[in-house]
Amino acid sequence: MKKRFLPLSMLLITMVLAQAGLVANAAEDGGKYSPRKASSPTFESYMKTVRANQETGLIDPAELLNGVNGTFSKDRDDLNWIDLGPDNYGSLTRAITYDKKDATGNTLLIGTMGGRIFKTTNGGITMQLAADLQAMINCMVQDEQGNTYVGTGDGRMSQDVNGLSTLGYENSFPGQGIFKSTDGQHYELMTSTTPTTDNGWGFVNELSIINGRLYAATNGGLRYSDDGAATWNTAVEGVATSVKTATDGTVLAVIDNQVYLSTNNANFTLVSNGEENMLPSDDVIKIIAVSPSDPNYMYVSYLTATYGTGNIYYTKDHGATWEVALYATNIYNIYDTRGFIDNYMIVYPNNPRKVLVGGIDLWTLEDSQNIGVYTPRCITLSSSHPLLSYLSTDVTRFTYIHSGVQTIVFNPENENVFYVGTEGGVFKGEYYESAYSFKSSNRYFITEEQHTSVARMMAVGISGLNNRVLGGSLDHGTISIYGEENVNNLTTGRAIFPNENTATTTFSMFGSFNPSFAGGPCAISTINPEYMFLTATGSVSAYGFPILRTETAGDDYNQNFYGSKGHPDNPNAFKTPFVLFENYNDTKTPQTVWYYAKEDLAAGDVVQVISDNGDYPFDYTLTEPLANGDSIEVRDVISASMIVAVEDTVFLARNVIKFDELTDWWRIGRINGIASAVALSTDGDEAYVGTVTGDLYRFTGLSDAITAGTACIDSTACVITFDTLQNMNSQAITSIAIDPRDKNNVIVTLGNYGNSNYVFYSSNGGDSFESIQGNLPLLPVYSSIIEKSTGKVMIGTENGIFTADGFNGNWTVCSTLANVPVMDLKQQTMENHDNRYTYLVDEMNDTTVIVHDGIFNEGMIYAATYGRGLLRCDNYHIDGIENSVAEIEDNTALAMSVYPNPVVENATISINLTEKSNVTYQIYDITGRMVANRTLGTFTQGSHQININVGNLVTGTYILKVQAGANSNSSKILVY
Repeated sequence: MKKRFLPLSMLLITMVLAQAGLVANAAEDGGKYSPRKASSPTFESYMKTVRANQETGLIDPAELLNGVNGTFSKDRDDLNWIDLGPDNYGSLTRAITYDKKDATGNTLLIGTMGGRIFKTTNGGITMQLAADLQAMINCMVQDEQGNTYVGTGDGRMSQDVNGLSTLGYENSFPGQGIFKSTDGQHYELMTSTTPTTDNGWGFVNELSIINGRLYAATNGGLRYSDDGAATWNTAVEGVATSVKTATDGTVLAVIDNQVYLSTNNANFTLVSNGEENMLPSDDVIKIIAVSPSDPNYMYVSYLTATYGTGNIYYTKDHGATWEVALYATNIYNIYDTRGFIDNYMIVYPNNPRKVLVGGIDLWTLEDSQNIGVYTPRCITLSSSHPLLSYLSTDVTRFTYIHSGVQTIVFNPENENVFYVGTEGGVFKGEYYESAYSFKSSNRYFITEEQHTSVARMMAVGISGLNNRVLGGSLDHGTISIYGEENVNNLTTGRAIFPNENTATTTFSMFGSFNPSFAGGPCAISTINPEYMFLTATGSVSAYGFPILRTETAGDDYNQNFYGSKGHPDNPNAFKTPFVLFENYNDTKTPQTVWYYAKEDLAAGDVVQVISDNGDYPFDYTLTEPLANGDSIEVRDVISASMIVAVEDTVFLARNVIKFDELTDWWRIGRINGIASAVALSTDGDEAYVGTVTGDLYRFTGLSDAITAGTACIDSTACVITFDTLQNMNSQAITSIAIDPRDKNNVIVTLGNYGNSNYVFYSSNGGDSFESIQGNLPLLPVYSSIIEKSTGKVMIGTENGIFTADGFNGNWTVCSTLANVPVMDLKQQTMENHDNRYTYLVDEMNDTTVIVHDGIFNEGMIYAATYGRGLLRCDNYHIDGIENSVAEIEDNTALAMSVYPNPVVENATISINLTEKSNVTYQIYDITGRMVANRTLGTFTQGSHQININVGNLVTGTYILKVQAGANSNSSKILVY
């Protein structure tokens, strides 16, 4: 192993004075925040790692607002971004309200974290885009005239910046104040609420309106307006997290974690004062609710110090005295440990003694006998809790909603219908015959033809096809989007991990999701798009392995990927960065494959050889004659390898798409701490790895590391040069980009507020770096690419996409993706090539054609966003390859499917005949040898299911061909 240490750069990034003051007044250990050696594998801890200042562990709220304001002052780069979906998965939804302009109560407005407002008029079946505010929407209300007020800023309970709590702004994206609409289509920012560094309008946590007075719970206090949000007064100073109003003018609010009450527009009185018969004064998060039918009834739910379920209190005498409705107990753990983000409470509109309480799941709390005894009952099922105290009728109904309740709103015309906003979207609830039922209300449209997405995506994986992608979703695991209209819709997605085959709960058919399965980096093979690789948080399998692979597009997962001599393990990390490298002309690989001649061949003849990697065909020119029946050993030039960076270690594997053998993981480097980014040059020879503490490493000579001896770090024959480069000011390295045209050009992007530089450039392959911050706002940068044809630099930031022509630091913002966090960017840098075909000729001289997908999206750029799903940019698409199979087109293809696939013993062939036909089927191995030939008889017109047995076949890949009269079709099957 050749190992060198390069000189540390002299570039120092200064801290802002406000945070320097915090450091100076910190603990006696020198006043420095403990660096991130390891984090718990949660989204919250990850975002703190990449957003909070690396020295203090805090974020100055002024830095958040400066980043937002800096975005809107930039020039615009109008790139063409196209929605890829998924259109059928929701996201974190806290803003839901009924439109009072619709007297029928059928119109519902939904605000999303992606900054857009949708409406449904058909009971939640579809959601159509109504407005795009380009701001994090957190709450929404309407006044009696139907004017809509929208509060922005993803704040909720994450407002503490004094360092005395584990929470802070690290999990929150700032807003732009309050928007108002009088017609439901055009929204105007109320200038009196435009955030500044000291006016407290960056986070509008909740809105409530009564008798013409609009209340706003903000990080600057509880405010109210009597003139339609034009001007404001402060009722109580502090950090206001919630406000609720009653029909008689009563106002209940939570400010600085204490409960305040006002009646008839009078001054607010502290009711959590610890006095006898009053609420305890505990400094914990509190959730509040007021009865709309009887203002004497109010409720306050206390969290524990670890954000679990504390006591729930109620008053029936307008706040004069308070009693316990539910004592804290592990039996009814409503909030688990996520009460700081998953919480909501609302009183039934027609029953002051019945409350819906939302935490991980949705519960009822009811005093049905009016004797002061409240009974809790869990009425929904997520992946985290069993169904408690359900009635027998519940079993036959849909009881699933996504975990993490955020808001609830009742239908004003029918109290038995309500909608629930969760971390995974919107669900419609109904109460009928003493039972609750729920169904998803997540299908998002711009127009009938153009669909869109609201999903929070952390990563995107691309194939060689324009629309076939994977998305690492924060709320739904990994989602596959097939991208073909004849499958369903171009933008319709399917959760492939967890899914009904991989989930562990009895109720997995309802789409259960556990936050520990949040999706992360992912990839699709271009050699065979059915081969997919995905990651999930921490240790997601019995083997403690953070990466999974599938050869069936997510129907099942391959156990051989774990290897026999160790494998990547990353239990402390939220995400596991990796890169998949595929080569269609690997001249260095030692792997070989045999070709068997079926006729006499001369020197110079070109033959088609089948690779052991994905059965992909490649051409080989014979150097000498080959007689019929003879064979020749040929270098297998089709290869696929992977680099995975985990805590303290970097691995390389060369056989990642050989599903029938154990993966050999070679340890090629030791790093310090949790890896956060990895990049590989387009020739596969040079890689970079970055960590959450700013360490940067380089690996060169990878293309020559083709055996364990030449690759492993401890081998004396190792050919890889491993360099420890400079530390990037201890800031988290969020992405690395290598110029496809010149691998000496390298971009490194950084996180952590309170610094002066977030983008660095090297022109000498990482030996030294210089800042190209230029006119970029001071905010974390999460992703980057160097465009392959122009050299343009594109970065995804906390507030959208910025581009620069080269490495000059002159940045412009992309107007179509402004003010939305862009967590991942990828470009298809592999060259286009057309489909390849394998022709299998059986003993009857019939030909079966197997299509191997080509690459058609060279130059296309893909983005994963926090609240806008996945998108692609066609501006740099290199066209010229026709996706055509005219020479083998068959307009009489048989409608056919085979399931399950892979096949164990038995499978079912489903066919649809256009006319009465004689049906046969044949099975071939990958060499074209027929191994089964069956005549099934005559079938009538219509659909048929045919059972077949393959128990006599050895494990492997086969081609099943079905012939029905003049029609035929074929499918690859995997036999286990």
